[in-house]
Amino acid sequence: MRHFGANPPCSDSPGAFDTTWATIAGEQLSLNDIEHGKIRGFGDPKIHAALVCGSVSSPTLRYEPLGNPTSPQLDEQMRSFLHGGGAAVDRGSGTLRLSRVFLWYGGDFVRSASMPTSSPARRHDVAKPVSRWLADDDAGWVPAPRPEVEDAPYDWGLACSIA
Repeated sequence: MRHFGANPPCSDSPGAFDTTWATIAGEQLSLNDIEHGKIRGFGDPKIHAALVCGSVSSPTLRYEPLGNPTSPQLDEQMRSFLHGGGAAVDRGSGTLRLSRVFLWYGGDFVRSASMPTSSPARRHDVAKPVSRWLADDDAGWVPAPRPEVEDAPYDWGLACSIA
């Protein structure tokens, strides 16, 4: 693995996510190769609740490592992410507000058998598969009235926390 000292590739550097910087099992990989070619290749959309960029609006980093890609920990991680700000239900206005993670990767939730998918999903199509990780009363409400789905603001500020 190549090291960058105190300054690893970051989003402020053009091409940082496309720059090959790690060698794993003899294979040269970029951050995009790792996320989109390896991790998303497991075919479980819940992985998006475990991939953490360290921003205020990203999922919270787990204190323990994840087990296999389909472990119950990913279900816990999805619930934690949604309950911690990744989703908000407003029955009064008939609105479901979802993290932009679901805008960017909604196709993975709608078409998980095709993961990683780059084709976007309609916001309403994402609501139903995501609803199973909401609180029980909200999970039952979301598919029935077909709420208006909105994107929550995304705060890219640095604030990684560990749960």
